[in-house]
Amino acid sequence: MSAAQAIELARRHGVELEPRGEFLHYRADAQPPPEVLDALRQHKPEIMAALAFETPQDWLEGVSRLLGTPHPEGMAPESWMLFLASCDAFLAGSWPGQAASMGWDAYDLFGCHNLKPVERVDRMGLLWLLRGGCIVALTSGTAVIEMPSGSRLTYRVKPIREPGDVLAWELTKSLDLAPHRIVGVAG
Repeated sequence: MSAAQAIELARRHGVELEPRGEFLHYRADAQPPPEVLDALRQHKPEIMAALAFETPQDWLEGVSRLLGTPHPEGMAPESWMLFLASCDAFLAGSWPGQAASMGWDAYDLFGCHNLKPVERVDRMGLLWLLRGGCIVALTSGTAVIEMPSGSRLTYRVKPIREPGDVLAWELTKSLDLAPHRIVGVAG
């Protein structure tokens, strides 16, 4: 079992982890099973390192630019609000450090298609797909989302960026610069 698997096992059992100095603190509604505690003890140094990894500053700055901004033209206000709430919840938890330590980048989380951010699901970063759900597991290439209904969805990191991929905080700018169709009469 790896440190990431130990963290995932703890989270599946409702255990929240937090590094404090040299100690790994946990919170849970009930006593965690012995296998969870054993895994946490066995991988404590790696878990501490994964959880203590700081959230990249550009993620924090990018999302802070989005807060309080109107939804981009052509996007339903509800979709925009769900995305902002997902960003806020993600950054407030312990997942950003783990994601950054595993090599996730801003596009993996906040990326989207510049002209069709909610229509192009194939180009969405993880946080666009949360829509009220929560992350329950994270590896270097996948994330498992539990939706409010209880169903689970696996997100896979896209290794290749395509033309038109932008970060959410670039979205409004890219929509403003999008080519406009010119309608005329040929004569």
